[in-house]
Amino acid sequence: MVDGPSKLVSFNRELITNDSEHDLFFCYSSDERDYCQNNLIPRLERESFRICTPDSHFHPGVCILTNIGLAVESSSHTIYVTSSFNSFDDLQLFVFQRAIEKTRLQKYNHLIVVFMRMDASGTEDRDVKDYLNSYAYLEVRDRYFFSRLKRALRPQLNVDLSDIHIVSTQM
Repeated sequence: MVDGPSKLVSFNRELITNDSEHDLFFCYSSDERDYCQNNLIPRLERESFRICTPDSHFHPGVCILTNIGLAVESSSHTIYVTSSFNSFDDLQLFVFQRAIEKTRLQKYNHLIVVFMRMDASGTEDRDVKDYLNSYAYLEVRDRYFFSRLKRALRPQLNVDLSDIHIVSTQM
């Protein structure tokens, strides 16, 4: 028996906290811009996600690498939309590396890769290969794409367990 007051904590949505400025930071190339801006982003905004994009949230006059770093750090997830990992430019690779670093440090899947069409063959970047072998990714052509994306975007659970007491039922 435990002396003093104890708390029983039931799971409910109010226990989920999110201190990020944005829910999602989108990274995409000019090839994916039309799909992202006219389909995916508006649909997620209707679901009340707070979205950061380079087109609307980057600060003019600030180094692009600083803008990218701030966007990744101030977002719960980075959504990386691509048609192919073979055509990365340096900025896209920087976004990918920052997002995978946050995934590794924070121990939750910060980075969510979305393929416009599946073409991961031939990539030489070690971080990309490791990610594709270790984490799930989504394909736009999957008929369950949007429901799987929403499931991947569930906020991480942050519950304060410092004042919780566990009572053993064993004698």
